[in-house]
Formats: sequence, C-alpha cells, structure tokens
Amino acid sequence: MLLQPIKQYLESHARPLSESLQKIQKETGKTFEGSHMLCGTQVASLLSILIKVMRAKYVVDIGTYVGFSALAMAEALEPDGKVISCERDALYFKTATKNVNAHPDGHKVELFYGNAIDCIDQIEQPLDLSFLDADKTPYLEYYQKLVEKTRPGGLIIIDDALWKGEVVEATTPRLHLMNQFNEYVEKDTKVESLLIPIRHGINLVYKL
Repeated sequence: MLLQPIKQYLESHARPLSESLQKIQKETGKTFEGSHMLCGTQVASLLSILIKVMRAKYVVDIGTYVGFSALAMAEALEPDGKVISCERDALYFKTATKNVNAHPDGHKVELFYGNAIDCIDQIEQPLDLSFLDADKTPYLEYYQKLVEKTRPGGLIIIDDALWKGEVVEATTPRLHLMNQFNEYVEKDTKVESLLIPIRHGINLVYKL
C-alpha cells in the first residue's frame, strides 16, 4: 500500500513495543502461520495514543487472536481501566489466556469465548473505544452494534479497512464487501470517519 522505504521508515520511528508484547509477537511468529493477523507495532501505537488522549476506561477488542491488541490497549489504560476481548476460536482463546495471565497488565483484560455478537450484546456500560479486527463477513453487524454501545465522543477503530490498498480495485468478494462497508460508514450520519493508510488500513470512526 505504501512504498517499502516509507513502511520501513514508519516502523523504525514507531514507539517500541514493551518487552511483553515483543515476546508475544515473536512467539506468535514461531507458532502460528497466521501471525500476520497481529495488529502490528504501528496500530498498537495508535491504539495506545488514542486511549491516553481520550483517557478511555472501557474498551472492547473484537477478535482477540492471541491477545496482542487487547494487551497493547491494557498497557495504555489507567489502573481502573478494562478491556473486554472476544474470541471464538478455541486454540487462539487458549493462547490468549496464557498471554494475558503472563502480562503485567493482564488483570485489566476480560476474555470472552464465543460469538462476538453475544459478547457485544452483554455489554451494558457505554464504550469509550472499540477495536474491530475479526472475521470480515459480519463486519457491518459488528459495527452497527458497536455504534449503539459507544458513548458520544467515543471511537471505533476498524482494522483492514483498505486491505493493503486492494479495495481500490475490488476484484474478490471479500474486497467488494470491505468496499461496501467503508461506503456504509462514510454515509452513516451517526458518526464521522477517516480512512488512514496505516498497515492494512484503518477506518477511524468518531461517534457523534
């Protein structure tokens, strides 16, 4: 999506990950072929900064994977902050549980095993921030429910919104789906949104 020298420059100037997150990153690369599903250093840094700027306290993470994004956000939260992280895959959930239990800020993370819709439906407190990085097919349903749960002034951060830039020339059903999703968000009168070419693309959504 960006020229390789720019990508390298951005990565080299991103805030270094904590030792705990670096360890998870390395172990995931050795253990799982899908280690590219980690949100990465830049996105983790963005989430951290937004949480600190907002002084967010109640956060949801849709798509736990191995717990990397949930723990990146937990590190940025105040001591009384909380991340609810949802995962439906048993192996990923088991790995995430291990990583959360081993992390110094793991006590701020509440893991939910099961369907993300069920996870979102059980949330009663208004959300300050959500990070959506899960199965792309139900993205719109996840998004609509998250908008309902988010407080005015809250944020929804949507990962893979540009799919490495390939949404520009959508040639597959998945790319068409993401393109349609971005168009829906753009026209949603309940929010303001901005597409940002970070990693695979971020759609930054502000609840009005």
